Amino acid sequence: TAEGIAEQKRLVARERQKQDDEEIRRILYEQVSQTQPDITEAWLERMCLYVQTEEDLEAYWKEILEKGRRYEAVYEEANTRVTNVTPALKEREVLSRLPHVYIYEARQFIHTQIPDADRLKHRVPNLLALVVYRAWSASVDEELSRKRGGKKSVAELLLAASDPVISDASMVEAAEKEAVIPDETKSSYLTEDLNGLDLQAELAEAAGEDPGQFREERIRLHEVALVEGFSFVKRKTKEARERYSQSASSSAPTTVAIGRWNSMLNERLLSLGKIYIDAALAETTYRGRQQKYADLGFDVLAMVFQRSKSGAAITVLREANKIQRYNLWQMGRAAWRQAQLAVKSGKAEEADAQFFTAKQRYLQTLARLERSRQTAVLEEYSRLQAEISAWAVTKAETSEG
Repeated sequence: TAEGIAEQKRLVARERQKQDDEEIRRILYEQVSQTQPDITEAWLERMCLYVQTEEDLEAYWKEILEKGRRYEAVYEEANTRVTNVTPALKEREVLSRLPHVYIYEARQFIHTQIPDADRLKHRVPNLLALVVYRAWSASVDEELSRKRGGKKSVAELLLAASDPVISDASMVEAAEKEAVIPDETKSSYLTEDLNGLDLQAELAEAAGEDPGQFREERIRLHEVALVEGFSFVKRKTKEARERYSQSASSSAPTTVAIGRWNSMLNERLLSLGKIYIDAALAETTYRGRQQKYADLGFDVLAMVFQRSKSGAAITVLREANKIQRYNLWQMGRAAWRQAQLAVKSGKAEEADAQFFTAKQRYLQTLARLERSRQTAVLEEYSRLQAEISAWAVTKAETSEG
């Protein structure tokens, strides 16, 4: 019956889809197996566009500290209440110097039912920079306190009596060099700033604007998180090894912290991979740029899968693979056309090079295609092979003649 035939077709289609799914997974696993399995400095330099090294990272945090320092005066001016008690007396509210107060304030603008795009763009980044600056300032104060009188033992006090007198300016400069931004502060800053940027992109898209306007900033912030996380894990792993050599239990807290940052690294890699693939899908003008984003996305997502075997990574890798194989196919066609033109112009070396490139691109395309989707590409590849063979005969005859 007609219903029976229709049901049979549906069953065949489902079976073909199942086979395609299994095959594309095999293809992706094979492609992933050829990528680098571990994050290294060299890998970060290849994958990251804006922040690649610890030097770049240091420059970034200096930029944020300066932003926070500038905003501190603005914030205090805007938030200090002045109450006239008598003509000669004014009472000022003392604002908190605790960093977490401003993290909480920034979160109120991010995690709200009705987010405001202007506050997300201006207020939130400034508040988060202020968090970093205040945390760093607290570290400076601790260093100054230690330098000015933090010596506790009699031996330290006796030794200090013979120390040369250091000026306050020199002491402050030394304290600023030794001060640090706490890891917890960096983690909170990166998490909330990324949340704010993601929300801005969502609001822009909902308003009919281009969410791509936030792409560069989102990529840069993800790269900061990656390089920071890699640096942290490397540093803490070394500490854990040193502590473990003394006592297995003493390394436990560090091991937990390493696990937490590794999880964050995987999340950021997955998110960055998605941003790269979205960028590739949105790029319709320049194929080279589209291919670059697709390649970056594939390699980043492959790293996620290598580290965590994440199903979410495989889902996005499918999209990367689709872009890559289509572009490879088009590049193969372009090289083929160039080879044909070179043959007509009598440029043998160029024809050889272009034929070789075309063949490589077609083979790369076929390696990324399920069998059910290979027909059209295989037909073209067969014609290409025939032309290459004919060209080889032509060259041989020419050289003999």
